[in-house]
Amino acid sequence: MCPLGLLFLLLLLSPCTGCVFCKQSYWHLQERFEKLCTDYKAAERSDNCTRHRGRYSFNPYGIDESNLYFITQKTHRVFRVLEITRDRLGIAAYWDWLHEVKLPEYTHAALCPPLCRETAHVYNCTLCKIRRMSCWSLETCYPADKVELYTAVVIVEYCCMVCVILGIVVYCCMYLREKKSGDRAVDRVALLLDD
Repeated sequence: MCPLGLLFLLLLLSPCTGCVFCKQSYWHLQERFEKLCTDYKAAERSDNCTRHRGRYSFNPYGIDESNLYFITQKTHRVFRVLEITRDRLGIAAYWDWLHEVKLPEYTHAALCPPLCRETAHVYNCTLCKIRRMSCWSLETCYPADKVELYTAVVIVEYCCMVCVILGIVVYCCMYLREKKSGDRAVDRVALLLDD
């Protein structure tokens, strides 16, 4: 076999990477996942243990460091419970939930307004490195039904700002009026004293 073919084969067979495997390597999450997955495949006689298998299932995700640490801890605890209870089928439910609920939720929080402005430094889940990623557009973050809610929030914010500005203007006018009437009172007192 030629060296390029061997290199290509090694790349295809390289172990999967992903968000939950990026940190705390001393928990050996990748090896534990492979073991739990192997047990599931043996019990169910299936080719895959989840719908989201492999290194490319993490492509769309980017999460911040605190959420990465949280999800890694949670995965460690879930794997530990599955190992203790010898639950062979739990890995599929957890892994699918992680990919379909939690990782999109954390990615949404990291890459959508109002927390994200133009770019954000988040963990790229495929590379396991902090990368600068562009924020998602409002249409991506808030589909049509939520855009109206977002617009309503912006309108309320503008109304509040206008009320504050009007309050400041009214206060300044009243202050100047009081100062002017106070000056007149002082002038009257001075006239009375001169008489």
